[in-house]
Amino acid sequence: MSRFFFDYAATPASESLFAELDAASVSLFEKLGAIRVEGLALSDYSKRYFGKYLSDLTYTLQLYSFILSVALSYPNAPMARFTLLDYGGGCGMLSLLARESGVGTVIYNDLYGPACRDAEVIGEQLELSADAYVQGDIDEVIRFLQKRNLSCNSIASHDVLEHIYDVESFFKKLPLLSNGAMNVTMVSGANIQNRRVRRHLMRQQFEVEHLDKEFRSKDIVCDYPHGYLAMRHEIVLDYLKVIGRRLADGEVEVLARKTRGLMKPEICKAVDGYLNAGIMPPAPSHLTNTCDPCTGNWCEHLLDHRYLRQQLSDAGFRVKILSGYYGRGINPIKRRVKKLLNIGIRVLGQQGVWLAPFFTLYGEK
Repeated sequence: MSRFFFDYAATPASESLFAELDAASVSLFEKLGAIRVEGLALSDYSKRYFGKYLSDLTYTLQLYSFILSVALSYPNAPMARFTLLDYGGGCGMLSLLARESGVGTVIYNDLYGPACRDAEVIGEQLELSADAYVQGDIDEVIRFLQKRNLSCNSIASHDVLEHIYDVESFFKKLPLLSNGAMNVTMVSGANIQNRRVRRHLMRQQFEVEHLDKEFRSKDIVCDYPHGYLAMRHEIVLDYLKVIGRRLADGEVEVLARKTRGLMKPEICKAVDGYLNAGIMPPAPSHLTNTCDPCTGNWCEHLLDHRYLRQQLSDAGFRVKILSGYYGRGINPIKRRVKKLLNIGIRVLGQQGVWLAPFFTLYGEK
């Protein structure tokens, strides 16, 4: 078993693809092991995340090898003619491994400007630059591809799906990325099927929603000083001032609570609906799912897998939910436990997702 692949993991990768990814992981491991993060002109954001990846580089490469083993398996195109879109690429780790593996065209994308610039710096440092670095959302990527008459064979991502504000709209736009066969490979750690993962993420959501920054857990990355509920409360009050209307404190509080999961424009529409027709928005369907009301960025959105399958299927894809696997770890006891879990996940097939640390939403068209 390869050092840079999850023990007992099942993927659609052929033996030849598996060998190519393994060789690329070995090579990239050596290159990344020699890099000095403090010597690179990176933002604090990227130094934090890139440093985190480097601190457990074996697991990092196991994870991204797994993603590529799925993403590069369909359509059956030669590696040199394959076009991969690394969507929401962050530090660019997926792009680096894809380039090291010999993928013909690699397009990196991220909504966050500093991440795009930093990924390009890292790619240049390792001489593994992507063919393009595109800043923006899915609409900007589509414009970029159409302007250059490019067509993607795969859109792949890690921990992006759970942050997309409007999943349904996003899925409907995916066919515009390609004029032929393509796949969608979206890996997400927000696995609602895994009870332990679900509890952990619901706690994070509760803290981001209700607590000021000083009272949140250390592993929660959110720079706002106040919780999302307080932010929505302020949005409602500010909007009432703009339109010259007033509501009782209790009404403002109810509107702030019931607009959880909405962005500012939708919150203002909800206020209008209440003022004009006395209609309160329906209560959110999930107990803790919440998003940044200013940006729409969801806090680890726990999405029902049946909903995801249906929405991607409606967009024209044949859909599967694939189980994720555990890395080896350093502690010998934990390593044995993780191997046993991986065996169980593989034996159970698609039902193994309730044991898995992450899942992959996979679609073909």
